[in-house]
Amino acid sequence: MFPAANQVLVIRIVGSKTVGRAGENRFVFEVFEENTSIYLSKHFAYCTPEIGARLHRQRGFRVRMNDKADYPQILEVIQEVPLPKVERKKKPSAANNAASPSLPPSNRSLS
Repeated sequence: MFPAANQVLVIRIVGSKTVGRAGENRFVFEVFEENTSIYLSKHFAYCTPEIGARLHRQRGFRVRMNDKADYPQILEVIQEVPLPKVERKKKPSAANNAASPSLPPSNRSLS
């Protein structure tokens, strides 16, 4: 959960789902620090379907949070914010794992 304290922050939406009888949205997001251009932490918060319709995955938004740490909500989408691309680490392929340049073939572990 996000420790909501009536702050305005920039977030990047990671995922969402509909929860509860009222169809409330639950968004998972990363907090983005504009001064250093890094993603600080990953949290979740709730919002109404009307506000949730403005939030889209992999995009950045400046939002206003409520002041209830035990029930964090996005109260307002202030504006969309351009964010830098997230660098993803490439998974090594099976062909690269088969031949280890640092060990001779006879010393490679089979585990």
